[in-house]
Amino acid sequence: MRFHKEGYTSLAIVVLFFFVLSAFAHYYDASAFVKGLIYCVSGLLLLFVLFFFRSPSRVITPDSSQVYSPVDGTINQIEETNQMGSGEERRVKLSITVSPLNIRSTKAPISGKGRLINASQTTSSSHGIGQQGNGLSIQNKEGAEVTLWQHGGIFAGPVFYDKGEKEEIQQGQELGSVKFGCRVDVILPASALLMAKKGDQVISGKSVLAKI
Repeated sequence: MRFHKEGYTSLAIVVLFFFVLSAFAHYYDASAFVKGLIYCVSGLLLLFVLFFFRSPSRVITPDSSQVYSPVDGTINQIEETNQMGSGEERRVKLSITVSPLNIRSTKAPISGKGRLINASQTTSSSHGIGQQGNGLSIQNKEGAEVTLWQHGGIFAGPVFYDKGEKEEIQQGQELGSVKFGCRVDVILPASALLMAKKGDQVISGKSVLAKI
């Protein structure tokens, strides 16, 4: 089990919070109850941060014909949509809700050339796809394209690490960090054979969403 690098800031804040409160408590000679309360609250916050940003190591079995789930969560919607920014080509969208209890790491569903997409590059015909943060499109050697978008949650903003334009991405490679309380959309080719259904619990790098 590893600790996700996105959690180091939160971890530092919790440690600083503990030392500041502890210093005040000792300086003003607080009661044993107050000191104990500070230790308990700080300990609970520390455990929450460690749990929230846990990042288990997973062995991925590469398979160019399969699209793995990029995140842990629950599929809450499957529908047709338009390709990003084109308003023409029909695609299939799987929406995965990520709860606060799920792993935060996002992994590549397929191998191929990666391309970051800004929200400003989408059109009104995209049915609300990518209105926040950034998206990532991956195109494999056969020309099949899978696009990922993260929506909403308490914290918006970029969610995928900048891999560089057209950089080669390997299936199962870590791509970024899921924000608190969000959903991730996986945009598949219309010809993809779906292997998952609404209501399924999926695991990043393990659960197969579709065959392409």
